[in-house]
Amino acid sequence: MSKKTTKEQFGSVLELLRNSKRLLRLVWKEQRKMILIIVLLSLGISLMPFLKSGVLALLVNNLTNINTVGTGAITWLSVLAVMMILVPELLYGLKSYVDRWFSIDLQESFEIFFISKKSTMDIATIEDPKFNDILNTLQERGVWPMVNMVEDMFMNLPNILGVIIASIILYTFSPWLFIIITIAVLPRVFVEAIYGDGVYGIYHAEASVRRRFWAFRDYFMDKRDLTEMKLFQSTGYFIKIIADIFHSFNTKQKTVERKRIFWHMVALLVTGGAIGGGVILVIRSVLSGETEVGTMIFVISAIIELEWALSGFLMNLAKQYKNSLFVSDLFRILDIKSNLPKASNPFKINPTQTPRIVFDDVSFSYPGTKREVLSHLSFTIESGEKLALVGVNGAGKTTLVKLLCRVYDPTIGRILIDGRDLRDLDIHSWLHTLGVLFQDYTSYQMKASESIALGRTSEPFDMDRVKWAAQGSEASEFIDEWENGYEQMLGKQFEGGIDPSKGQLQKLALARVLYRNPAVLILDEPTASVDAESEAKIFARLEALPKDKTVILISHRFSTVRTADKILVLKDGMVHELGSHTELIKKAGTYAEIFKLQAKGYNTE
Repeated sequence: MSKKTTKEQFGSVLELLRNSKRLLRLVWKEQRKMILIIVLLSLGISLMPFLKSGVLALLVNNLTNINTVGTGAITWLSVLAVMMILVPELLYGLKSYVDRWFSIDLQESFEIFFISKKSTMDIATIEDPKFNDILNTLQERGVWPMVNMVEDMFMNLPNILGVIIASIILYTFSPWLFIIITIAVLPRVFVEAIYGDGVYGIYHAEASVRRRFWAFRDYFMDKRDLTEMKLFQSTGYFIKIIADIFHSFNTKQKTVERKRIFWHMVALLVTGGAIGGGVILVIRSVLSGETEVGTMIFVISAIIELEWALSGFLMNLAKQYKNSLFVSDLFRILDIKSNLPKASNPFKINPTQTPRIVFDDVSFSYPGTKREVLSHLSFTIESGEKLALVGVNGAGKTTLVKLLCRVYDPTIGRILIDGRDLRDLDIHSWLHTLGVLFQDYTSYQMKASESIALGRTSEPFDMDRVKWAAQGSEASEFIDEWENGYEQMLGKQFEGGIDPSKGQLQKLALARVLYRNPAVLILDEPTASVDAESEAKIFARLEALPKDKTVILISHRFSTVRTADKILVLKDGMVHELGSHTELIKKAGTYAEIFKLQAKGYNTE
């Protein structure tokens, strides 16, 4: 584990101040009233120890001089002494309630804030391995470093006020005593700062390994993955990998903790020795007649309070420093800007109008690589045209679709939408036009009708439309057989829930896209898990879609693409062949050869 230089430590302290300022600005917008209440309660709590010891000191001094002061003052001081016992308990109880309320609100605000930010990130950024290292660390800890840091800042208010008051009292009594006690507490904060940073260092040094750990651990969380591992008898193998990763990480963590506790004990001995020496000095002043007994009690209480408040302040600051290291990563996530440049004056297209799409000399390489996945593609998809993309795995079919969805921008060339560069369009209006089903679709665990209606949440829920979409995807056949029909809960972890088969899940996903009723429908292997009979019915319905709907279909089954207006054969990222089924068969090229092989397998012409 590498240690930071003095310059780097100083930079981290400055970062702590910047993070604190930024967090306070965020919280102030949402929680102004609560902050003011906490400040007032902190003021009251910080004053209580000094009022309590002050009243006690006066009471002792009056008792030692009872013959001259009388009993009246002693009576009132006794009443105040009792109040000083009760009032702090009331303030602490009230502040504890307010702190819990504040913590709940903070967690909610930060969670929603972080989730909202993540939802705006482009997919290219989310797929970046370096970004994933940061994100993995954050997902393990969530927004709690932000919550804890804000809580610690407000918990430090009584400490700050306590330090100020105790310092004034001690400095007035003896400047040297104040300096000795103050310096003696400093070693404790250094220990926390150094080893708090050490824990963070392990998290970051092991980020990629821990990402691997979570990936393996997730295999045990998913029922399908666990079933396969049990059948292959590989659970023990994965458990050993997980245990080795855990052991390696925890060994380093324990080394840090051993060093921390050793130096923490040394710091405590230094602080305790200084306080002991200060108390002896005060007692000697009483014995010499320079100080009254009550005043001695007040000063000793101030010494203890300064040590407690200063130690609490510095230790709390060290905790903030440690949390700030994680908060910095959270802010890095929040500050990430899209890799896809935004047009200065984006053009909004009509989402109900089916556009003409042109790929103009488009080439693409994934970020961080030089190999071209797509190379100089040029072709046109007319409005309402049915285009099929075919080719072997890795030919670039899905990448082409990602460019059209503007997950990425072309490295070379441009994609024109009704004559306008896709980069100049308003992305939200463009996505409103599209309905996309990738091979890796999401299975939502909610009611079947709700799962389908997710296709267009910007519009009111329409049950008739849900049923129409389910019929188009052949999902209605099994939904009608379910006990609760369209109200059936998906997911066995919920009461009354069921786990649909893979084929059923794909039909539900297709229904979701059909419910969206987009102008441009993009389907990547939409029937890979569907039986042949259902597949034939689905494609019959897709062919029957209105002529103003553009359909882009990716499929390895050439029997499903033969009715497309145009078939584009990709090979090595380039347009290898382009034409209708009849034209490509006559050409007797790659498409015709593979089609005949597949037809032979099905014993068809």
